[in-house]
Amino acid sequence: MRAGDLKDRVMLQKPVTSRAASGQQVITFEDVKPVWAKVRTHFKQKNQRRGPGSDCRYLSYNFTTA
Repeated sequence: MRAGDLKDRVMLQKPVTSRAASGQQVITFEDVKPVWAKVRTHFKQKNQRRGPGSDCRYLSYNFTTA
């Protein structure tokens, strides 16, 4: 695949505003912020419990409890 093909394909994509006009929900960073804060604090608490050297990638987060 040539680099030009990728550039053409990116140009064909519709802007986000048209998605909002068509009735689809557009998620902005403001919507994600409260959830992200919960996830971050959750990982911080888990890391403190497990001690140093624990990695967030191996921890699962249950969004239903948030």
